Amino acid sequence: LFQKGNLFYSRRIGRTPLLYYSANSQLLENELITNNPVNARLLNATKLSGRTAGGLGIGFFNALTGNTWATATDTITGEKREIQTDPLTNYNIVVVDQALPNNSSVYFINTNVTRPSGWDDSNVTGGGANLGDRSKTYFLGMNFAASKWNKSGSEVMYSSGESYPGYNYGIYLMKSRGKFQFSVYQSAMDKHFNINDLGINRTNNQQNRGLYLSYRIYEPFGKFLNLSQSFGIDQIRRLDGKENVNAAFTYKGNANFRNYLTVWWGITVSPIDRYDFYEPRRDGWYYIAPGYTQEWIGYSSDYRKKFALDGQFYYTRDFDQMHSIWFEIEPIFRFNNRFSIRVKNGIGSNPDDIGYIGQNPETIWFGKRDIETLENSFSGKYMISRLISVSLWLRHYWQKGNYSEYYTLQENGKLLPDNDFNYLVDYNYNSFNIDMVLGWEFAPGSMISLVWKNAIETENQLYRTEYLENLDDM
Repeated sequence: LFQKGNLFYSRRIGRTPLLYYSANSQLLENELITNNPVNARLLNATKLSGRTAGGLGIGFFNALTGNTWATATDTITGEKREIQTDPLTNYNIVVVDQALPNNSSVYFINTNVTRPSGWDDSNVTGGGANLGDRSKTYFLGMNFAASKWNKSGSEVMYSSGESYPGYNYGIYLMKSRGKFQFSVYQSAMDKHFNINDLGINRTNNQQNRGLYLSYRIYEPFGKFLNLSQSFGIDQIRRLDGKENVNAAFTYKGNANFRNYLTVWWGITVSPIDRYDFYEPRRDGWYYIAPGYTQEWIGYSSDYRKKFALDGQFYYTRDFDQMHSIWFEIEPIFRFNNRFSIRVKNGIGSNPDDIGYIGQNPETIWFGKRDIETLENSFSGKYMISRLISVSLWLRHYWQKGNYSEYYTLQENGKLLPDNDFNYLVDYNYNSFNIDMVLGWEFAPGSMISLVWKNAIETENQLYRTEYLENLDDM
C-alpha cells in the first residue's frame, strides 16, 4: 500500500540530521564538536493497514523524530554547548487503494512532512489507476503526482527547496499474457518536482518514453524448460531543452534448462552523446558524455543441490575507448534444510574513468582516474525451529581511485585540460556492515524480530594500500 506512486522512501525516517554537516560552521572560538549524532532521534512510529471485504485497502503511517543536538566543548574551560542539527519532525502518509474487477485498481496517496518555523515543510499528493480488460491480457495504466515544497519563515534555520509546485505523470499500455507481450510508455516530471523529504527522486526535468517487446516460451521443449527474449527502445531527454540524456536499444535473453541451470545475457547500445546534468553538481551546467555499449552474461545453477554457484560478468565500453568490467561469483552451500550460507565476491576495474572532483564559484573540476572496486559479502540463515530463525549478513565494499589528469568543465559541456591543478584527490573508501536478525513467528502472520546492526565507514587518500593492510586499518 505504502509504495503506491513510489512516493515513500523509508530511510528518510531517522535520516542524517539536516545540519549534521554544518555543525562545525557554528563553533565559537576554542570549541570542538565532541558529539554529533548521525541519525535523527526517533520517538515513535505507527502503521495501520488492512483491506475490507469490498477490496478497499487503507493505510496510515505516522512517525515522529525529536530535536537532535550536537555537542560543542570549549577546549579551555570544558564548558559544553548544544547545537541543534534537526528539529521535531512529523512524517505522515495516508493511502487508499480500491481493488476493481479484472486485476484493476485505483489509488490515492498523500505524504506530508511538518517541522517548526524556520525549517522547510513539504506535501506530495498522488493518484493513479490500472485498468484491465475481461481477459486480463491488456492493461492501461496512468499515474499523477504533485509536490509542494514550503519554504521556512523569516528566521531560517535550514532550507533546501524552492516554493514551487511540481508535477510528475506516467501512462502506459501493455499486453501481459501470451507468448508475445509488449508495453509502450511515457512519463515526465518537471524541474520543480521534489519528493525528497519523505520519498526519493534523484532526477527531475526529464521525459522518458519507450517501447518494450518480448517473446516467451513457457512450455518445455528440447533442452529448455522455458525461454524468453526481449527488445526495448528507451529515450530519456531533458523536458525543457529536449537534450538527450540517454537513448538506448537493449536486447535481453533468459533460458532455463532441464537440469535447472539458468543463463541470462544481453546487450545495450546507446549510440549518441549524452547530456549529463547531474555530474557537474551545479544547476544549469552539464557534461557531454559519449555513447556506449554494454554486454553481460550470468548464470545460476540448480538450487535443489547442496552446492550451487551463481555468477555474472559485465563489460561496458564508451565510444571514446574508455571501458569497465565487473565480475561476480557467488557459491551457495545448503548443509541441510535448516542451515545455508552464501558467499558473494565481486571485482571491478574502470580505468581512465572521467568524473567530477570539486568546484568553487568560478570553476568546476573533473578528472581522469583509475577506479578499482572490491565487494565481498557473507550471508547465512539457520532455522532453530519451524517458527524461529537467525540470520547473519556481512558486507565489505572497497573502492579506490587514482587520478592522472585534470580538467575544467566548460559551459558547452566539454572539458579543457588543467595543468595547474595541484590538489591531492586520490581516494580509498571502505564500507563495512553487519546485520544479525533473530525472528520468531509467535502466531500466524505475527513476527517479533530482534535486530543488531553495526557499520563502519572510512575514507582516506591511501590509494596504494594493499587489501589486508586496508582491512586492518578499517
